[in-house]
Amino acid sequence: MTNFHKDRQKFLGASEVAQVMGLSPFGCALDVYNRKMGIEQPAFSSEAIERGNRQEQFVLNEFAAQFDCEIRNQQLRVTHPEPYYGWAGATLDGVAYKGLTPLGVVEAKTITTGLYTKPPVYYLTQVLWQLWVTGMPEGWLAVWSGKESKFFAYKICIADHADLLQEMVDTCSLFWQENVLKQVPPPPPKPKAREEMDLPDSLLDQYDNLGTEIRLKEKERDQVKKQILEQLGTEENLYAENGQFKVSITKIETNRLSQKKLAEAHPDLVKQYTEPSYSIRLDVKRVGLLNGA
Repeated sequence: MTNFHKDRQKFLGASEVAQVMGLSPFGCALDVYNRKMGIEQPAFSSEAIERGNRQEQFVLNEFAAQFDCEIRNQQLRVTHPEPYYGWAGATLDGVAYKGLTPLGVVEAKTITTGLYTKPPVYYLTQVLWQLWVTGMPEGWLAVWSGKESKFFAYKICIADHADLLQEMVDTCSLFWQENVLKQVPPPPPKPKAREEMDLPDSLLDQYDNLGTEIRLKEKERDQVKKQILEQLGTEENLYAENGQFKVSITKIETNRLSQKKLAEAHPDLVKQYTEPSYSIRLDVKRVGLLNGA
Protein backbone atom coordinates (compact mmCIF):
# COMPACT_ATOMS: atom_id res chain seq x y z
CA MET A 1 0.00 0.00 0.00
CA THR A 2 1.37 3.44 -0.95
CA ASN A 3 1.92 6.22 1.60
CA PHE A 4 -0.92 8.13 -0.08
CA HIS A 5 -3.38 5.33 0.58
CA LYS A 6 -2.06 4.83 4.13
CA ASP A 7 -2.64 8.51 4.80
CA ARG A 8 -6.19 8.24 3.45
CA GLN A 9 -6.93 5.61 6.09
CA LYS A 10 -6.67 8.37 8.68
CA PHE A 11 -9.46 10.56 7.34
CA LEU A 12 -12.70 10.45 5.41
CA GLY A 13 -12.16 11.95 1.96
CA ALA A 14 -14.60 13.93 -0.14
CA SER A 15 -15.05 11.19 -2.75
CA GLU A 16 -16.00 8.72 0.01
CA VAL A 17 -18.85 10.76 1.47
CA ALA A 18 -21.41 9.71 -1.16
CA GLN A 19 -20.50 6.06 -0.51
CA VAL A 20 -21.09 6.46 3.24
CA MET A 21 -24.37 8.21 2.44
CA GLY A 22 -25.48 5.40 0.12
CA LEU A 23 -25.60 7.81 -2.84
CA SER A 24 -22.70 6.54 -4.94
CA PRO A 25 -22.73 3.97 -7.77
CA PHE A 26 -19.03 3.34 -7.08
CA GLY A 27 -19.21 1.81 -3.59
CA CYS A 28 -20.93 1.75 -0.20
CA ALA A 29 -20.17 2.47 3.46
CA LEU A 30 -18.81 -1.05 3.95
CA ASP A 31 -16.27 -0.46 1.16
CA VAL A 32 -15.10 2.73 2.87
CA TYR A 33 -14.88 0.95 6.24
CA ASN A 34 -12.76 -1.84 4.74
CA ARG A 35 -10.35 0.71 3.29
CA LYS A 36 -9.99 2.45 6.65
CA MET A 37 -9.31 -0.90 8.31
CA GLY A 38 -6.63 -1.67 5.72
CA ILE A 39 -8.57 -4.57 4.28
CA GLU A 40 -7.26 -5.08 0.78
CA GLN A 41 -9.78 -4.22 -1.91
CA PRO A 42 -9.57 -4.16 -5.68
CA ALA A 43 -9.64 -0.61 -6.99
CA PHE A 44 -12.67 0.33 -9.03
CA SER A 45 -11.23 1.38 -12.34
CA SER A 46 -12.25 1.75 -15.92
CA GLU A 47 -10.91 3.27 -19.09
CA ALA A 48 -13.13 6.30 -18.53
CA ILE A 49 -11.84 6.83 -14.97
CA GLU A 50 -8.19 6.50 -16.01
CA ARG A 51 -8.71 8.85 -18.94
CA GLY A 52 -10.39 11.35 -16.60
CA ASN A 53 -7.38 11.26 -14.28
CA ARG A 54 -5.04 11.95 -17.20
CA GLN A 55 -7.19 14.84 -18.47
CA GLU A 56 -7.70 16.51 -15.10
CA GLN A 57 -5.05 19.15 -15.82
CA PHE A 58 -6.71 19.96 -19.14
CA VAL A 59 -10.04 20.60 -17.37
CA LEU A 60 -8.38 22.82 -14.76
CA ASN A 61 -6.59 24.77 -17.50
CA GLU A 62 -9.89 25.24 -19.33
CA PHE A 63 -11.50 26.53 -16.13
CA ALA A 64 -8.64 28.97 -15.53
CA ALA A 65 -8.89 30.27 -19.09
CA GLN A 66 -12.64 30.79 -19.03
CA PHE A 67 -12.74 32.36 -15.55
CA ASP A 68 -9.52 34.38 -16.00
CA CYS A 69 -8.01 32.98 -12.85
CA GLU A 70 -5.15 30.81 -11.65
CA ILE A 71 -5.43 27.28 -10.23
CA ARG A 72 -3.24 26.61 -7.21
CA ASN A 73 -3.00 24.09 -4.37
CA GLN A 74 -3.39 21.14 -6.73
CA GLN A 75 -3.60 17.77 -4.95
CA LEU A 76 -3.40 19.58 -1.62
CA ARG A 77 -4.53 17.37 1.26
CA VAL A 78 -6.48 19.24 3.95
CA THR A 79 -8.40 18.34 7.09
CA HIS A 80 -11.12 20.19 8.98
CA PRO A 81 -9.61 22.81 11.33
CA GLU A 82 -11.78 21.85 14.31
CA PRO A 83 -10.20 18.96 16.30
CA TYR A 84 -13.58 17.26 16.74
CA TYR A 85 -13.82 16.93 12.97
CA GLY A 86 -10.14 16.17 12.45
CA TRP A 87 -11.08 12.92 10.71
CA ALA A 88 -12.79 14.87 7.90
CA GLY A 89 -10.42 15.57 5.02
CA ALA A 90 -10.13 16.10 1.30
CA THR A 91 -7.58 16.03 -1.49
CA LEU A 92 -8.26 19.06 -3.65
CA ASP A 93 -7.97 19.05 -7.43
CA GLY A 94 -7.24 22.73 -7.09
CA VAL A 95 -8.30 26.14 -5.77
CA ALA A 96 -9.15 29.06 -8.06
CA TYR A 97 -7.36 32.34 -7.25
CA LYS A 98 -7.78 35.87 -8.57
CA GLY A 99 -4.50 37.44 -7.54
CA LEU A 100 -4.11 36.65 -3.85
CA THR A 101 -7.84 36.08 -3.31
CA PRO A 102 -9.12 32.48 -3.25
CA LEU A 103 -12.38 32.12 -5.19
CA GLY A 104 -13.23 28.53 -4.28
CA VAL A 105 -12.34 24.90 -4.80
CA VAL A 106 -12.47 23.38 -8.28
CA GLU A 107 -13.26 19.68 -8.76
CA ALA A 108 -12.36 18.51 -12.28
CA LYS A 109 -14.22 15.73 -14.09
CA THR A 110 -14.17 14.28 -17.60
CA ILE A 111 -17.33 12.49 -18.73
CA THR A 112 -18.26 10.47 -21.81
CA THR A 113 -21.92 11.53 -21.77
CA GLY A 114 -23.54 14.87 -22.51
CA LEU A 115 -23.24 17.69 -19.98
CA TYR A 116 -25.54 17.48 -16.97
CA THR A 117 -28.56 19.67 -16.42
CA LYS A 118 -27.42 19.67 -12.78
CA PRO A 119 -24.51 17.96 -11.00
CA PRO A 120 -25.11 14.32 -9.95
CA VAL A 121 -25.56 14.07 -6.20
CA TYR A 122 -22.38 11.99 -5.74
CA TYR A 123 -20.34 14.85 -7.28
CA LEU A 124 -22.35 17.50 -5.45
CA THR A 125 -21.51 15.93 -2.09
CA GLN A 126 -17.83 15.76 -3.09
CA VAL A 127 -17.63 19.51 -3.71
CA LEU A 128 -19.75 20.38 -0.65
CA TRP A 129 -17.44 18.32 1.56
CA GLN A 130 -14.38 20.13 0.20
CA LEU A 131 -16.06 23.48 0.90
CA TRP A 132 -16.95 22.47 4.44
CA VAL A 133 -13.46 21.18 5.19
CA THR A 134 -11.70 24.26 3.75
CA GLY A 135 -14.23 26.77 5.07
CA MET A 136 -14.87 28.22 1.61
CA PRO A 137 -18.46 29.28 0.87
CA GLU A 138 -18.51 28.24 -2.79
CA GLY A 139 -16.73 26.23 -5.45
CA TRP A 140 -17.16 24.61 -8.85
CA LEU A 141 -17.58 21.25 -10.48
CA ALA A 142 -15.65 21.70 -13.74
CA VAL A 143 -16.72 19.18 -16.39
CA TRP A 144 -15.49 18.36 -19.86
CA SER A 145 -17.88 16.29 -21.98
CA GLY A 146 -16.01 14.08 -24.43
CA LYS A 147 -19.27 13.32 -26.22
CA GLU A 148 -20.08 16.97 -26.90
CA SER A 149 -16.50 18.35 -26.80
CA LYS A 150 -17.80 21.03 -24.46
CA PHE A 151 -16.78 22.46 -21.10
CA PHE A 152 -19.06 23.71 -18.34
CA ALA A 153 -18.53 24.72 -14.71
CA TYR A 154 -21.35 24.21 -12.22
CA LYS A 155 -21.19 26.67 -9.33
CA ILE A 156 -21.96 25.10 -5.96
CA CYS A 157 -22.64 27.17 -2.83
CA ILE A 158 -22.95 25.86 0.71
CA ALA A 159 -25.86 28.26 1.34
CA ASP A 160 -27.91 26.49 -1.37
CA HIS A 161 -27.40 23.03 0.14
CA ALA A 162 -27.29 23.64 3.89
CA ASP A 163 -29.70 20.81 4.75
CA LEU A 164 -27.83 18.26 2.60
CA LEU A 165 -24.48 19.32 4.08
CA GLN A 166 -25.81 18.93 7.62
CA GLU A 167 -27.06 15.45 6.77
CA MET A 168 -23.64 14.62 5.33
CA VAL A 169 -21.84 15.80 8.46
CA ASP A 170 -24.21 13.94 10.80
CA THR A 171 -24.12 10.69 8.82
CA CYS A 172 -20.35 10.70 8.34
CA SER A 173 -19.70 11.64 11.98
CA LEU A 174 -21.79 8.70 13.11
CA PHE A 175 -19.98 6.41 10.66
CA TRP A 176 -16.56 7.53 11.89
CA GLN A 177 -17.39 7.36 15.60
CA GLU A 178 -19.46 4.18 15.66
CA ASN A 179 -17.89 2.17 12.84
CA VAL A 180 -14.32 3.25 12.12
CA LEU A 181 -13.15 4.13 15.65
CA LYS A 182 -14.97 1.18 17.27
CA GLN A 183 -13.97 -1.12 14.38
CA VAL A 184 -17.54 -2.25 13.88
CA PRO A 185 -18.34 -2.84 10.20
CA PRO A 186 -21.52 -1.21 8.91
CA PRO A 187 -24.14 -3.53 7.42
CA PRO A 188 -23.88 -4.26 3.70
CA PRO A 189 -26.27 -2.25 1.52
CA LYS A 190 -29.77 -3.63 1.21
CA PRO A 191 -31.02 -4.61 -2.23
CA LYS A 192 -32.80 -1.65 -3.72
CA ALA A 193 -36.55 -1.90 -3.94
CA ARG A 194 -38.16 -1.27 -7.28
CA GLU A 195 -38.71 2.45 -7.62
CA GLU A 196 -41.22 4.46 -9.56
CA MET A 197 -39.24 7.36 -10.95
CA ASP A 198 -38.75 9.52 -13.99
CA LEU A 199 -36.47 7.74 -16.43
CA PRO A 200 -34.83 9.06 -19.62
CA ASP A 201 -37.38 7.32 -21.87
CA SER A 202 -35.94 8.59 -25.15
CA LEU A 203 -32.43 7.38 -24.29
CA LEU A 204 -33.71 4.04 -23.04
CA ASP A 205 -35.72 3.65 -26.21
CA GLN A 206 -32.62 4.40 -28.28
CA TYR A 207 -30.53 1.97 -26.19
CA ASP A 208 -33.08 -0.83 -26.59
CA ASN A 209 -33.46 -0.23 -30.32
CA LEU A 210 -29.69 -0.21 -30.85
CA GLY A 211 -29.37 -3.51 -28.99
CA THR A 212 -32.00 -5.09 -31.21
CA GLU A 213 -30.37 -3.61 -34.32
CA ILE A 214 -26.92 -4.91 -33.32
CA ARG A 215 -28.25 -8.43 -32.73
CA LEU A 216 -30.03 -8.43 -36.12
CA LYS A 217 -26.97 -7.06 -37.90
CA GLU A 218 -24.71 -9.66 -36.28
CA LYS A 219 -27.06 -12.43 -37.40
CA GLU A 220 -27.22 -10.94 -40.91
CA ARG A 221 -23.42 -10.67 -41.05
CA ASP A 222 -23.01 -14.31 -40.02
CA GLN A 223 -25.37 -15.35 -42.82
CA VAL A 224 -23.39 -13.32 -45.38
CA LYS A 225 -20.16 -14.86 -44.07
CA LYS A 226 -21.61 -18.32 -44.60
CA GLN A 227 -22.63 -17.43 -48.18
CA ILE A 228 -19.12 -16.08 -48.92
CA LEU A 229 -17.49 -19.30 -47.70
CA GLU A 230 -19.95 -21.37 -49.72
CA GLN A 231 -19.23 -19.42 -52.93
CA LEU A 232 -15.48 -19.59 -52.39
CA GLY A 233 -15.86 -23.29 -51.67
CA THR A 234 -13.51 -23.36 -48.71
CA GLU A 235 -13.22 -22.85 -44.97
CA GLU A 236 -9.47 -23.52 -45.08
CA ASN A 237 -6.61 -21.05 -45.52
CA LEU A 238 -6.97 -18.78 -48.52
CA TYR A 239 -5.68 -15.41 -49.73
CA ALA A 240 -7.11 -13.79 -52.83
CA GLU A 241 -7.71 -10.37 -54.34
CA ASN A 242 -9.47 -8.95 -57.41
CA GLY A 243 -8.43 -5.30 -57.47
CA GLN A 244 -11.36 -4.23 -55.29
CA PHE A 245 -11.13 -6.58 -52.31
CA LYS A 246 -8.44 -8.52 -50.55
CA VAL A 247 -9.78 -11.61 -48.81
CA SER A 248 -7.97 -13.89 -46.39
CA ILE A 249 -9.45 -16.97 -44.76
CA THR A 250 -7.51 -18.47 -41.91
CA LYS A 251 -8.47 -21.51 -39.91
CA ILE A 252 -7.45 -20.81 -36.34
CA GLU A 253 -7.11 -23.34 -33.56
CA THR A 254 -7.52 -21.87 -30.09
CA ASN A 255 -6.72 -23.59 -26.82
CA ARG A 256 -8.88 -22.23 -24.04
CA LEU A 257 -8.58 -22.78 -20.33
CA SER A 258 -11.59 -24.65 -18.98
CA GLN A 259 -12.34 -22.84 -15.76
CA LYS A 260 -14.98 -25.38 -14.87
CA LYS A 261 -12.57 -28.34 -15.11
CA LEU A 262 -9.83 -26.41 -13.29
CA ALA A 263 -12.21 -25.49 -10.48
CA GLU A 264 -13.30 -29.11 -10.12
CA ALA A 265 -9.73 -30.42 -10.03
CA HIS A 266 -8.05 -27.62 -8.03
CA PRO A 267 -10.66 -25.49 -6.21
CA ASP A 268 -8.13 -24.07 -3.71
CA LEU A 269 -5.82 -22.96 -6.51
CA VAL A 270 -8.66 -21.23 -8.34
CA LYS A 271 -9.71 -19.44 -5.15
CA GLN A 272 -6.12 -18.32 -4.50
CA TYR A 273 -5.71 -16.73 -7.92
CA THR A 274 -9.21 -15.34 -8.40
CA GLU A 275 -9.63 -11.59 -8.00
CA PRO A 276 -12.91 -9.67 -8.24
CA SER A 277 -13.34 -6.97 -10.84
CA TYR A 278 -16.05 -4.36 -11.18
CA SER A 279 -18.04 -3.07 -14.10
CA ILE A 280 -21.36 -1.35 -14.50
CA ARG A 281 -24.12 -3.42 -16.07
CA LEU A 282 -27.21 -1.81 -17.51
CA ASP A 283 -30.26 -3.97 -18.21
CA VAL A 284 -33.15 -2.37 -20.07
CA LYS A 285 -36.40 -4.23 -20.62
CA ARG A 286 -39.21 -2.68 -22.58
CA VAL A 287 -42.50 -2.95 -20.71
CA GLY A 288 -44.59 -0.43 -22.63
CA LEU A 289 -44.71 1.85 -25.63
CA LEU A 290 -42.74 5.08 -25.55
CA ASN A 291 -44.92 8.00 -24.43
CA GLY A 292 -47.95 5.67 -24.51
CA ALA A 293 -47.88 5.59 -28.32
